[in-house]
Amino acid sequence: MGIPGEFGHRDYLAAVDRIVAACAAHAKAPAIFAIDALWAREYAAKGFRLMVYGVDQLLLQDALGRGLDLLRDAFHEAEADKGSPG
Repeated sequence: MGIPGEFGHRDYLAAVDRIVAACAAHAKAPAIFAIDALWAREYAAKGFRLMVYGVDQLLLQDALGRGLDLLRDAFHEAEADKGSPG
């Protein structure tokens, strides 16, 4: 298509619509690799019924980020407790 990474491009979106229509015409479930929740919602709304969710790296990065946030919060709470009368 000559538009790498341009998932909002009209030609790409028209191709997506053609895929959904072709799947419907042949009683097949359109499938997509949804890299995040936004993509999952958008493509479900377009008619996609089979999805793979996430990319290993992104899932691990997200989980690590949440874990680090949890550790930071615990550290800040412990520091705050040290400063409070007891």
